[in-house]
Amino acid sequence: MPRSQLIIIVALFVCSPVTLADTIYLKSGISISVRKTEEKDGQIAYWVGGDEYSVPKSDVLKIEPGNAPVTASHSAISTTGAAAIQD
Repeated sequence: MPRSQLIIIVALFVCSPVTLADTIYLKSGISISVRKTEEKDGQIAYWVGGDEYSVPKSDVLKIEPGNAPVTASHSAISTTGAAAIQD
């Protein structure tokens, strides 16, 4: 590989923003890595990919910002609070 191509590849990796996810810890012991969180009317709204979900704030033990890498997830808590699994 020519040196100029190697420099371009390294520069792309160095300049790429690192995206970290928030982690929601529920009182039930479940933890959820999410793209972002927001408090709305006694609910914690959170985004997994492009989808928005929410859970009652009273069910949340804590939220740790930006400590997990963003990953694709196939499970989430639905807007009704019931477990939802997507395939």
